[in-house]
Amino acid sequence: MVLTPTQIRKLRQERGWSQQALADKLGVNRTTVVRWEA
Repeated sequence: MVLTPTQIRKLRQERGWSQQALADKLGVNRTTVVRWEA
């Protein structure tokens, strides 16, 4: 399943997670999440 940047952002926000929270859950840097959502 491939997600667009908009879908990633929407799913994250629906769960009430910050970019940092998502990064922590996935074991990546927040900068990586920023790039995914760009």
